[in-house]
Amino acid sequence: MSIKDKKYIKIIVFIVCAVAILWLFGWWAGWWAGKNAVIGDIGPSGGHIFYDKGSYSNGWRYLEAAPAVNEYTSIVWGGFGRTVGGTEIAIGTGKSNTERIVAKFGDVEPYEKRADYAAKLCADLVVTKDGVTYDDWFLPSKDELDLMYENLWRKGSFAVFHRYWSSSELNDSTAYQRTFIRGESMPFEIRYTECNVRPVRAF
Repeated sequence: MSIKDKKYIKIIVFIVCAVAILWLFGWWAGWWAGKNAVIGDIGPSGGHIFYDKGSYSNGWRYLEAAPAVNEYTSIVWGGFGRTVGGTEIAIGTGKSNTERIVAKFGDVEPYEKRADYAAKLCADLVVTKDGVTYDDWFLPSKDELDLMYENLWRKGSFAVFHRYWSSSELNDSTAYQRTFIRGESMPFEIRYTECNVRPVRAF
């Protein structure tokens, strides 16, 4: 076999492998696009699905909480005394809230100079499952956090008992949170208080 023939064989093998990889990726994406997931199902990254808006729009249909191993404890919201501005509470706003907070605070939140503040931890999270990398995480909005409480914790899919931060700012000193044990506690907390954080993603 000539050197030229070997070169052609290598090119053919490369093309076949590339097509196979693209086909598998397309199959995976298509499988999720066509799958009617149920609240509480395990999502693509290995966490629990806690919201289904019924159809795809703006690039997503479901919200998935990160796997329990990716939960953070003793985390501040950050920036006590400084207004972020523009955060919302509605479902579907957690990602933009997170982006606003990180854009405002940067690498270190300005009050205690902590790099591990809630929004940034979520934005920086990378989860790899079955060879696929998920790096689109965010801190849930108030209403998204409420859905996690209603659809996961109350149904037994979220077996922890802690306070969790949302990405929804109330004022320059406080932000919304939710207690995952009784739910009726004070709905906001001082931003230098340490609470838990569970990142979420939309897909």
